[in-house]
Amino acid sequence: MGSDSKFQPDCMNCAALCCVVYAFDESDEFAIDKKENIPCPHLAENNLCLMHATLAEDGFPGCVAYDCYGAGQVIVQDVFKDKNWRKTPDALPDISRAFRRLKRIHEIQALLLASSRLPLDETFKSAMQSLYDALEPPANGWTADNLADFPIKETEERARQYFTSLRQLASSNR
Repeated sequence: MGSDSKFQPDCMNCAALCCVVYAFDESDEFAIDKKENIPCPHLAENNLCLMHATLAEDGFPGCVAYDCYGAGQVIVQDVFKDKNWRKTPDALPDISRAFRRLKRIHEIQALLLASSRLPLDETFKSAMQSLYDALEPPANGWTADNLADFPIKETEERARQYFTSLRQLASSNR
């Protein structure tokens, strides 16, 4: 099983994907509307936020709360290492899809890792490990193609069933 460090964002080795990929509506979480795959107007050319130190005070607590679970640096450094959304804007839709998918994979893995700390019997441990392993990259690592082909819906359903069974286990142990 992996470690928590795999899921730590490394913004300096990313390309501000979270500031580009996601759309958001003006709300209590975001002070402005922004369309998906469009850079935030507060994003500098060096991919750093111009208002990072005051995001919450300036109406962007959603940015402060966001966590990519380490997907950003993997997409930029490994999956699309020879492409950059600034220099290769035509690649942005593919980068965006891969980022969204890998973020979801990492989210599920992080939850599974957290569940491994529970007092689980061997059946639950085995189910958890099997699901975690199904979310690991292939031997050649993640690529745009294998991320696109990854059965995310089926895997999310398996994860939902596993986590639901944990809830039932917890209820029966009360």
